[in-house]
Amino acid sequence: MAERGRIVDESLILRGSCVSSEAFMQIDKLLQNGVKIDAVVAANDAMASGAQMSLERHGLTIPHDVVVSGFDDSEHALKALVPLTSVRACAAQQMRRAATVLLEQISLEHRNSASEYQHVRLPAELIIRASSHPGPPHHVAPISNDGLVRQPPAHACANAVFMDTDTCHEIAERAYIALASCTERQCVVAAFNKLMSSILMSRAFLVAFEPTRDSEEQTARVVCAYPPAGAEVMGQDAGAASFPAAHLLPEPYATELSHGLLVASVMVVDDELIGALLFDPSSSGRFAMEGIAQGIFSALRHCDQREYLETQAQELKAVNAELGRAANNDPLTGLLNRKRLYSELGLAIQEANTEVVIIYIDLDGFKLINDTLGHDAGDKLLAIVASRIKACVREHDIVSRLGGMSLRYSSSA
Repeated sequence: MAERGRIVDESLILRGSCVSSEAFMQIDKLLQNGVKIDAVVAANDAMASGAQMSLERHGLTIPHDVVVSGFDDSEHALKALVPLTSVRACAAQQMRRAATVLLEQISLEHRNSASEYQHVRLPAELIIRASSHPGPPHHVAPISNDGLVRQPPAHACANAVFMDTDTCHEIAERAYIALASCTERQCVVAAFNKLMSSILMSRAFLVAFEPTRDSEEQTARVVCAYPPAGAEVMGQDAGAASFPAAHLLPEPYATELSHGLLVASVMVVDDELIGALLFDPSSSGRFAMEGIAQGIFSALRHCDQREYLETQAQELKAVNAELGRAANNDPLTGLLNRKRLYSELGLAIQEANTEVVIIYIDLDGFKLINDTLGHDAGDKLLAIVASRIKACVREHDIVSRLGGMSLRYSSSA
C-alpha cells in the first residue's frame, strides 16, 4: 500500500493465528467498534472465509460493500460464502527457492560474511472470483478453475459449510456434554459420528496409539472412521488390527490418504503420544478441531481408565474371595475350619430361641490308611467323606473339619 501511495493504518493490520475463527472474531470486533471496512486482504483463504462470515453477519454484502481476497487458492476459496479471489502460487517453486536462500545464508555465515535478509519475488497468478468481482449482490460460485466468474446455477454453494458463532458453540457444547457422559467406547464412537454429522464433516478417522517401549515401533489402531458407511463397506474389522503408526492409517484405509489433504490433530499427554484425529480440513468449517480432538481423546481415556478400574475391582474381589475362603475354609475338604466354626457356633448359641445340635464324627482306622496307602490316599478319603456328609445335611447346616476330626452341628427350632 505504501508503494502505491496509500496511507497504512497500523490499527487495521490484524495479527493472530491463521485460522478462520480468529479472523471472524477480529473482523467482528472492528465492525462493532464502528470501523468502516472497504476491503479485506487475508494471508490465507481460511482467514478470508472467516472474515466473510463476520461481514455477512453485520449485513454487508460481498463484493458490493466489501471486497475480500485470500491467498493460496485452497479449497477454502471455493467453499467460502462467496467464492474467494485468491493468489495461486506454486508451492514447489516456493520451497525450492526458500531452500536455496537458506543454503546461501548458511554459506555466508560459515564464511563469517555479513548476511542480510532477502526479498524474493516469485511469479504468481491472481485468481479473480466473486468476492472481488462486481456482480449481483448474492452468493455466486466459479464454474471453472480458470478464475473466471460466470452466473452460477441455482444450487450454488448448497453443500458448503457455514455456521455462525452461536451455532458452533452450541454444537461443540452438546458434543462435550455427550462425550463427558460416555462410560464405554461404543458411546464415544456414537458421539463422534453424531458430531461429525453435525458439522458436515466429509471424512475423519480417529486413531489411537498403543503404548510401546523405546525399542519397539509405535503401533496404532483405528477407533472409528467417519462416515460409518465407508467402514461398513470395508468391513467392521478393517481397522481393528494394529498397524505402524508412521503409516497414519492401516492398509484398508490407505487410499484415503490420496483423496486429498488430511490434517492430523495429535494428542500428547505427559509426553506420551496417545492418538490423532485425521480429518478433511475443507469440511471442518470454523470449528476448532484441536478442542474437539481433545474432548474425544479425554472421553476415550476416561473409558479406558474406567474399564481398567473395573477390571482391577473384579480382580481384587476375586482375590478377596480367595483370601476369605483360605481364612475360613479347610483347603483339603473345602469345609469350614476351626476358627469359622467357633464363630458360627457362638452366634447360634447367642440366639435364645434356637436349639443347637452338635455332632462329632470320627473315622476309625484312618491312621492305618495313611500308614499303608499313603497320605495322598488319606486326603482323597477325607475329601470323599466330606462331600458325602455335605450332601446329607440341609442348606443352613454347618459342616466343619477340626484337624483330625470332623464336626457337624445343625440348628432347629
